[in-house]
Amino acid sequence: GLAGMDVYGFYFKNAGVWVTISTTLVYLLMIGCKVISDWWIGQWSNNKIKNYDVKDYTRVYIYILGVYLLIGIFKTISFAYLVTNSSNNIFKQFIWSVLKKNMAFFDTTSSGTILNRATNDVETLDSSFPIFLAFFLENIFDVICSLVLCVIITPYMLIIILLNLAYFVSCFKLYVKSSAELRRLSKLAISPILTNTSE
Repeated sequence: GLAGMDVYGFYFKNAGVWVTISTTLVYLLMIGCKVISDWWIGQWSNNKIKNYDVKDYTRVYIYILGVYLLIGIFKTISFAYLVTNSSNNIFKQFIWSVLKKNMAFFDTTSSGTILNRATNDVETLDSSFPIFLAFFLENIFDVICSLVLCVIITPYMLIIILLNLAYFVSCFKLYVKSSAELRRLSKLAISPILTNTSE
């Protein structure tokens, strides 16, 4: 569903502040390296740097790609550590919160509901969310960088960007409400099945 910023803050807090900051910086470095590579190709195609032949342009481009590759490897390791650390800490908190409940909780809450939370929510946290988060981070940094460059080159683009942003936010809010409701109904429907199979 539509999670508030406090939910994402909780997720990143469980990953560790320094891990979150370093992963964000690595994403920024990767986007910066991509911009430099695009800029270098522009210099190369226009042959703007004097005393540079094809070998010199190629050599510098290979260096840029090497740095890009190293940053990509570090980004993957950093991101994997972030999601693994966060998921592990949240799962430990979940298990301890269930184990600390009094017996009245287990009398009023069906085992199917507990199993549903323990399997579906943790599976989402371990599998689906990291994929969406990686996709989101790569694209949001790429889009922000592209928009900043567009506004620097053509300041009038800011008006078009703001109008499009307002339209996309309204579409997003409409989609998220219906998607959250469908997920809620799906989880409510599966809890009795899990209760029956666990008994």
